[in-house]
Amino acid sequence: MVSGSGVGDIQVRRSERIRALKEPVRVVQKRVPAVSMFLHLDQGIQEMVSMELLTEMLDCGGGVEVSFASFENEVLQEAFLATRDDPGRMDRFYSSDLSRAPKSLREVEKRPDASKWKVAMDKEMENLWKIGALEKCFLPEGEKAIGTQWVFAFKYNPDGSIREGDEKGRIVARGDFQRPGSYGRTDSPVARAQSTRVVVAWAVVNDFELFSFDIKAAFLHAGLSEDVYIKQIAGFPESDPRIVYKLKRALYGLKQSAYEFYKLFKQHLIAIGLECCHLDRAVFVGVWKKSPHPSIPMPSNGKALILIVPVHVDDGLAATNSSHLYR
Repeated sequence: MVSGSGVGDIQVRRSERIRALKEPVRVVQKRVPAVSMFLHLDQGIQEMVSMELLTEMLDCGGGVEVSFASFENEVLQEAFLATRDDPGRMDRFYSSDLSRAPKSLREVEKRPDASKWKVAMDKEMENLWKIGALEKCFLPEGEKAIGTQWVFAFKYNPDGSIREGDEKGRIVARGDFQRPGSYGRTDSPVARAQSTRVVVAWAVVNDFELFSFDIKAAFLHAGLSEDVYIKQIAGFPESDPRIVYKLKRALYGLKQSAYEFYKLFKQHLIAIGLECCHLDRAVFVGVWKKSPHPSIPMPSNGKALILIVPVHVDDGLAATNSSHLYR
């Protein structure tokens, strides 16, 4: 148990530390804290800042006073100037590591393996046009087109090694720039952990089969209830700079994409005979006393066909007493 005086000592020391950060300190007298300040900055910023700045601050005259805020601001200012004078500096720092996916299109263009990422980009654009996700148009008056960005990722084998030739490039909308009115509901019900545990336990007790599924490019299956426009996609410019795209599908990154997909998936499950659970809106239950299709036999024990599906966005489980019913 800490005595009253001990608590007071702790509070005094804490207030001294806070005051020390706020008040200017003489760098000549406190060299180690200045080094610590530098080391606690983001590693990427450290790489971009010349050591001349740090040396100058550590060797400055006794009349110069520096606080943590001014130290950090000066470092960040030099980092900004470095990127302004040489925008590709950080990209060159990262592009040498081919074991990680690129963070931007600019980095892709500077990497030795740029060709395979360009192939992934071509596949993504081809798929978007194939499913009718984009429609060329001119921006209507009063509307705003939001930007997009490329997101790159590797796919991995079961042993953890990179699957060569199967790189992924995906266009993501900048939903953070959407205006109110360009989106409706943004929530998406997901099955609670307790619900999933109950379904798994119930399946074990009743000797049901368990399946898991993942819907590929799930959001792109859903349409949009609102009009959303995006700017031309980096790397694929149009002949006319005024052209924008009207989105016909729920592109990843939009505020409403998750809800639009949930709404579509729910419609499909209800259409095949499942019902939405009232206690958990992301759990669907189906019971059939007669076979819903000639290819699906009834259980040999004479019981009804049962299918329970808890859903988490585009992933889910299926507990059933008939594998034919699931497939």
